[in-house]
Amino acid sequence: MSRMDPSTAYSAHSYSETPLPLCLSGGCDSPAIPQGNSQSDSYCNSFEVARTGEDSFNGHFANALRNKHPLWSDALTVGKPGVFPDAPRIRPDILIRAPSALPVVIETEFEPASGVEGDAKARLGLVPASASDPIEQVIAVRLPDSLRQEQAGLPARIAATDFGYCVISGDPSAPVRWPASGWLTGGIDDIARCIEHAMVSQ
Repeated sequence: MSRMDPSTAYSAHSYSETPLPLCLSGGCDSPAIPQGNSQSDSYCNSFEVARTGEDSFNGHFANALRNKHPLWSDALTVGKPGVFPDAPRIRPDILIRAPSALPVVIETEFEPASGVEGDAKARLGLVPASASDPIEQVIAVRLPDSLRQEQAGLPARIAATDFGYCVISGDPSAPVRWPASGWLTGGIDDIARCIEHAMVSQ
């Protein structure tokens, strides 16, 4: 079975990698610094806005995708355990199982996203519950740190953001990455079109 070549629709770029620490609004989450003292207040004042965790972000990201296709409203699950009977501990970030289409997984990670491709490769070949087709293609998405820095207005910011992403496909023992290096860049509409391509066995 040949694999999708999305080269007709997308172009690759790369961008910088800058991780940020997590601090919750209203106090530091570190037990080593008692809250309410000057040291804790000084630390937390540097991060006054609540950060967005990956699981929380994925829920918003999935909601944005649901609005991009009439068959996706009830087809997406987010971070659900047990969806792969042969690997019940694996929780895909987002799994799309639309009628009459191949299942597709989306794996996300905030920059520098050093583990997102490994997670994507680990999903190849797995068969979701109540499905007959395995995962043939996974879309790995690098999330800009700007989306982690605060939760306010996240849906609108997702709609306005360009993401880095790549497609992992093929045999789990010899996966193929497209593009071979670098990252595609595009907004939520571009990723939705990429998902539609991935749902069709080429």
